[in-house]
Amino acid sequence: MPNRIEVNKADPFDINRLWGDEKYNLQNMLMRQVNFPAYCYERDIMWSVYHDRAYDTFYAACEKYLKPMGGGLEGGSSLNALSSEKFLEFCREAIGCDKPITGARFIRYTNVSSGYPCYRIDVYAKGEGNPEVPTYSDMNAPNVNRQERDIFYDRKYWQLGF
Repeated sequence: MPNRIEVNKADPFDINRLWGDEKYNLQNMLMRQVNFPAYCYERDIMWSVYHDRAYDTFYAACEKYLKPMGGGLEGGSSLNALSSEKFLEFCREAIGCDKPITGARFIRYTNVSSGYPCYRIDVYAKGEGNPEVPTYSDMNAPNVNRQERDIFYDRKYWQLGF
């Protein structure tokens, strides 16, 4: 059996982090994932590409998949409005991958030099002969860090059911 490799965990999406005090230094926040594993094997295909390293293909994919929906990337609403299949196509085309993929995730970072958002796209495809791995499409997955809620936040909004 091939060696098992753990996937780096991302932080869950949090609108308060996105638009709050962390806006200009936010790192490693998962915007969306579809069929992405918590671990993979040596012969599995796993690519990670930052959007500013694949600028032309990334913005061509944005024009094709996100612009018709009238949205951008910052709030994540356009990404979440895509069907799972369209999201996988968007991620594959955004990094210029010519191989079929079975899973992808989109993570937001901030460029520490400029303060501008920087996105990382991770794509996954099962390697030939490797065992199946469980994949996840939500924020409650083992490849997402667990975060405790702030006590002040819970007290402030407890009546609203948050």
